[in-house]
Amino acid sequence: MRVGLGFFNHAGWSEANLKGIASFARPNRPWTFDLLAPTLEGIEQLIALKPDGLLLGTSDDEVLARVERSGIPAVNTGAPSPRQVHQVGNDEQLIGVLAAKHFITRGYKRFAYVARTGTHPDARLDAFSAHLGTVGAECSVYAGTRGSNPAVSLVEDDDSLAEWLKALAKPVAVFCMFDYQAWVVAEECLRAGIKVPADVAVLGVDNQLAQCLLCNPPLSSIQTAAERIGYEAAALLERVLASPKLGRQILMVPPVRIVNRRSTDAVAASDRLVGFAMTLMRDNLGKGLSIEDVCSKLKCSRRSLERRFHACIGMTPAQTWARFRVEEAQRLLADTDLTVEAIASHTGLGDGRQVAAAIRKATGLTPMKFRRNASL
Repeated sequence: MRVGLGFFNHAGWSEANLKGIASFARPNRPWTFDLLAPTLEGIEQLIALKPDGLLLGTSDDEVLARVERSGIPAVNTGAPSPRQVHQVGNDEQLIGVLAAKHFITRGYKRFAYVARTGTHPDARLDAFSAHLGTVGAECSVYAGTRGSNPAVSLVEDDDSLAEWLKALAKPVAVFCMFDYQAWVVAEECLRAGIKVPADVAVLGVDNQLAQCLLCNPPLSSIQTAAERIGYEAAALLERVLASPKLGRQILMVPPVRIVNRRSTDAVAASDRLVGFAMTLMRDNLGKGLSIEDVCSKLKCSRRSLERRFHACIGMTPAQTWARFRVEEAQRLLADTDLTVEAIASHTGLGDGRQVAAAIRKATGLTPMKFRRNASL
């Protein structure tokens, strides 16, 4: 079977998609591939080769319209589109909710978003704003790049972005559509004398290691399941080719986790006592401290601490501590070879069964499946 691949390059998201496609096809399927950029010219060349199917990674409506007219079965991993092309992509709503929860847990009251370039609907923003609304918060949006070429990212000397960042009331949590935007936001803050994360916490999407680690400070990012998306796209194409009358299929893949780095490593609670308590919690996940121990160190009653937590971040101290523990368990599963029992000891989650239950509740996956997903 001959499959046309329309991807821009072999880096980042595209590379991960292609690895997933290769994992599905090799060694058991005798597929042959042709790889070209998903431009109109590239797609015309792929169509001229008369492939059995197409796998694409594009958000270009003209390209998708051309593919639709060709009648060749195709699966796209780019941004959602109204075109009648099968779709496998990120669960954008879960990404937005995950970002909101990450910031809320850290005590932020002010939130902002750097919007996607181009004119595509932005489900991440919609979900981020909607979840913030559940705690009575609003979101400022930087949309200065809307209407520009969707293939062009923000530029580093964007004066309007700098002015927008300066005008935001601080401290503020800024969620960016993808990592390159987050990198630019952090650089603009650096040039403007705005401290990251003390004044502005910055979170990106995709966990592109080069961009995240080159940034000063290193960027926190939502790790998406890019390789799994490629794998599922290839699997869907095989199903479509086997059942030509199959209606349009849309598969949304949830994100893996938030990778915490210094750009969001701050506690922004408006109540200083709550901020101190949260810092104590994060620093003592596996040390056997109780809520009563925290109250003793802060010289306050448990009832007072619970009342102030609820007023500040809408959660109890126990709920906050549990979320920190689950975040750390996810990190240890993804970044180490520790057993589930060892992770329980490091995080204060009791035993392996409690770790498994917490991971399953947070992600819908067993610890083993979560670890495998995070390694893709």
